[in-house]
Amino acid sequence: MEIREEPLPPLEKGDWLIKVIASAVCATDAKTYLRGHPFKKPPAVLGHEVAGVVVTAPRTINNKDGPREGDRVAVAPYIPCGHCYWCSNDQPTQCPNLFAVSIEPGGFAEYVRVPAATGGRGLYHLPGSLDYAEASLTEPVACALHGIEASRIRAGQTVFVIGDGPMGILLARLAKAFGARVFLSGMLPHRLKIAAQGLDGIFDASREEVDLRPCTQGRGADVVLIAAGVQEAISQGVRNVRRGGIVNFFAGLPQGMSFPLELEQVHYGEVIFMGTFGFSPGQFARALEFIASRQIHVGDLLTERYPLAATEQALKDTLAGKGLKGLILPWGGEV
Repeated sequence: MEIREEPLPPLEKGDWLIKVIASAVCATDAKTYLRGHPFKKPPAVLGHEVAGVVVTAPRTINNKDGPREGDRVAVAPYIPCGHCYWCSNDQPTQCPNLFAVSIEPGGFAEYVRVPAATGGRGLYHLPGSLDYAEASLTEPVACALHGIEASRIRAGQTVFVIGDGPMGILLARLAKAFGARVFLSGMLPHRLKIAAQGLDGIFDASREEVDLRPCTQGRGADVVLIAAGVQEAISQGVRNVRRGGIVNFFAGLPQGMSFPLELEQVHYGEVIFMGTFGFSPGQFARALEFIASRQIHVGDLLTERYPLAATEQALKDTLAGKGLKGLILPWGGEV
């Protein structure tokens, strides 16, 4: 990885130019740095959890009600097309053109271009009291919200989250906001300490056998959300779901990874196995509302801050499990 000066992204008619104030580091960024990504061919600028301020806005009809110069915004990194087969069937995350319209070059930069083709659907005004740092987490909260909604989580259910990283904690906090009884399993004490706030129970899988049955009258969890892409997390989730429950493979999984499944659990136990990825524009908007209204708290997840020149160190720290989540500040200062 290298830091270098590049010209501003060239603007076409109807584009927006955003000054990036805060760009959070995602585990996907770190894994892409480590081993590549099918959707990010090098050379590429990483970063997709962005909040900033509008520098240039189009003066055309597609911005009639959109952000203007000086507006503070959260930036969705991609937008589904809205008219393909999958979008028409309310599955926008499966849109074959999902990444055809995305920010350029990437969030780990001083400026990004938001293409005119988004029609402004990728920019969301920040409420006056919300800072850029917390707003940068709108994208991961939106992904977690998609997982919660697709798993049909409702008040009174028991939800078991496996994974003590930022996404696991966000899933747990959202499930709690939906009225569920929430337990979480993880491996790192410094993360479990933060995760424990407001939840109904915590398991340290490095020290104890994780068994949810004593907490659920012997049944197991109504919904299991697997937020760690390793075999043991999957095994733990499959062991702890109740008959008729749901297991959501939420974490990104390496290509070719498989898991032996006892089909009796599917047929006679009627357990639903599913996965979720990404978010819809509506979920991005609702995620920002969850953050701004303090229905969930996200500020304590941002444990590390870095200047743009230290982006590579931020990615290495993420891979090493330092803190919880890093934040790149291209312009420095407080956000």
